[in-house]
Amino acid sequence: MLISPLVLGLAIFSCVSNYGVTQCGYDCVAAYGDIKCASTPAGRCTAAYGRIVCADPPPEFASRRGRGAARLECLSDYGITRCGYGCVAAYGQLRCAEHPRGVCVPAYGRIVCSEPTGHDDGRLRHHARRPRGAR
Repeated sequence: MLISPLVLGLAIFSCVSNYGVTQCGYDCVAAYGDIKCASTPAGRCTAAYGRIVCADPPPEFASRRGRGAARLECLSDYGITRCGYGCVAAYGQLRCAEHPRGVCVPAYGRIVCSEPTGHDDGRLRHHARRPRGAR
């Protein structure tokens, strides 16, 4: 039995041609007269609000593939696109954790994201990022 790499969650290197341009990489997206691709198999691209956004995880996270491993995601809402882990949109804000084991939770009018502090100790630190322009 032959199983597609996409079924296993593995990205495939590809080249996309559109708008008179060819781009090669992973998770390529063609939209709004442009083409962009992620640089690594763990990268992600998305098109929203007239822009294409691609992100690749830091090398130390990109190698952590396999069952149960969090996957980088890109989320678009409120005219904003962010990429990271456990992304949440609420209260006109959009936040993502920076670490695959990070968690973001909406509560009481803001989104708080927690990130692991050690290599594998499981402890979390939180960082409540303020929206741009907030004091």
